[in-house]
Formats: sequence, C-alpha cells, structure tokens
Amino acid sequence: MVAIKDRKIAFPRRPNELPRPDLPPQAEANKRQKVLAVRVDPTIKEQFDKFAETTDKSKREIMEDMVKRYIRSQAPAA
Repeated sequence: MVAIKDRKIAFPRRPNELPRPDLPPQAEANKRQKVLAVRVDPTIKEQFDKFAETTDKSKREIMEDMVKRYIRSQAPAA
C-alpha cells in the first residue's frame, strides 16, 4: 500500500497473499475492506448526507472516523 496525498492506494495482491487464496480475488472474503450495513432513522440519514456534502471526505471516510471516535469514547480507561 502506498500513500499519495494522504490517501492509501492498494496494489493488487498475489494469490498467495490473499486471506482465502482458494477463492477468486473479487470474493468478499478477499476484499481489503468489509461491508458494514446499518439501518438508521431517515432524518439521521438526511443529516449525514447534508454533512457529507459540506466536506471533502467521502461518506466512507466520515463513517469510519465516526465509528473510531465512538469506540474510543466508550472504551474503558486503562
């Protein structure tokens, strides 16, 4: 993986580098990112979409940041 302007660019992996080399590279098990489907109230979705339009980040990046922050805020103090 290479960072270009703060964005990570993934290069194709060799078959033996895949988590499941027995499956095609396009298989869900071999994808670098995983899907997290969430159902929310329509008003929350509208607010999220409006917010996403005002920033230069993608919706995926915004959601990842939000989830990371929430998890950190809920983690027990060590």
